[in-house]
Amino acid sequence: MIEFKDVALTINGKEILKDLNTSFEMGKTHVILGKSGHGKSTILRLIRGLIAPTAGDIFLYGGQRIKDLEDRFLCEKMGWVVQNGGLFPHLTGLENIFLTAKSLGKTKEFCTDALDRVRSVVNIDSSLLEKYPVHMSGGQRQRISLMRALLLDPEVILLDEPLSGLDPIHQVQLVEDLSFLFEKLKKTVVFVTHFLWVAAELGETVSFVSNGKIIQQSSFDELKNSPINENVEEFFKVQVPYLKKLILVEIFGCS
Repeated sequence: MIEFKDVALTINGKEILKDLNTSFEMGKTHVILGKSGHGKSTILRLIRGLIAPTAGDIFLYGGQRIKDLEDRFLCEKMGWVVQNGGLFPHLTGLENIFLTAKSLGKTKEFCTDALDRVRSVVNIDSSLLEKYPVHMSGGQRQRISLMRALLLDPEVILLDEPLSGLDPIHQVQLVEDLSFLFEKLKKTVVFVTHFLWVAAELGETVSFVSNGKIIQQSSFDELKNSPINENVEEFFKVQVPYLKKLILVEIFGCS
């Protein structure tokens, strides 16, 4: 269980998050949904321990407070996938995949064995490992980033808007791959997105964020059929045109 208790965050006098009391069950895929700029990615950074709350506490399984844990521990226990892949341009795909593991002192033998394990579940062309990010598509960069996140076999996978910058066809392809991957691995996944269809496809639970608060946490169907207020209802209405576009992409392969 990842649990937020009375969490608030203020930066430079601006209240980013407030009165956050929620939890994410282990072994499930959780989608954090909402408009840009409302605190979704900040929640992810708090879970990873990259920033600390100004009030309240965040607990990991076993009741451990995240702020009391060493970054090395969190780095090993949590895989992190950022927007656009976050790859280093001067490193090949393979070097990017091994980067975190090597920084933690893992041996070459460990990295090689782990790579074989990860390649068995991530759909990737082996030739990509020798390419530099500039020669990769957006979807390929995200798959390399995903392999880096999975290399240490973390218990938690955090994904921050991984579809950002991808065209609709590659968004659909990546989500299909992720859906298969999450089902196979049964890890705890927290996935941040502003795409409604992604929440429908991946989310076992969906947390809708508005103005720094989780205002509804439920199944996708409950969110759709019983929106808690007009903010959630409006979000569905606004995204309908994009949903129709995605349907055309899946049927006809056009954008």
